[in-house]
Amino acid sequence: MLAPEVRNDSSIADTRRILHDRWGIDDRFDLLQALEHLDREGHRVEFQRQGQSLLAMTDARYQMALLAARNRPDVVRRMKLLRAHYQRHRRTSLLGWDYCRYIMLCRWGYMLCFLTEDEAWRQMLPAARTIQGGFGSWAELGEDYLVGREFWSHEEMDRTGKIYRDIETWLVKNPRSAWNQLPWRMELGAGTPSTPP
Repeated sequence: MLAPEVRNDSSIADTRRILHDRWGIDDRFDLLQALEHLDREGHRVEFQRQGQSLLAMTDARYQMALLAARNRPDVVRRMKLLRAHYQRHRRTSLLGWDYCRYIMLCRWGYMLCFLTEDEAWRQMLPAARTIQGGFGSWAELGEDYLVGREFWSHEEMDRTGKIYRDIETWLVKNPRSAWNQLPWRMELGAGTPSTPP
């Protein structure tokens, strides 16, 4: 479904508010700038840089760094998140987070007529293929998205993270969810899944 909901005065006003308040997007130009940023680097570039640095540490040095930050639980939490996720996913870390947000911006942009239907699909399908090439399952994508959200704002995750984790659990486990009805390796139009940037 391209538009996230039925277009009416209320849904259009809500979408405008979300884009303005959370993204600083008020028109087509702003939208294209945000899409370019997410495509070029998003949060994944910084996450991977920090993750690589933490993973390069010896275990003893890493434990010393955790000990040095012990009075700053938010820093310790972030260091543990970075090292663990980067160790498992390396160059695909936060690919799902950035490109899921990219796709949602396209959908909202279409909702507000900042993008035509054809433009929205032309933007979204390469992003979807990049996601598909970067992960092996819907569950891996869900995990990456939640890690990205935590990296973006642990305060917001403390506040609303349970809702997002519950949604991800439902999507993974419920036989009626799209994740259990659509194969991960479904055909996404011309071309094969992209390799991660």
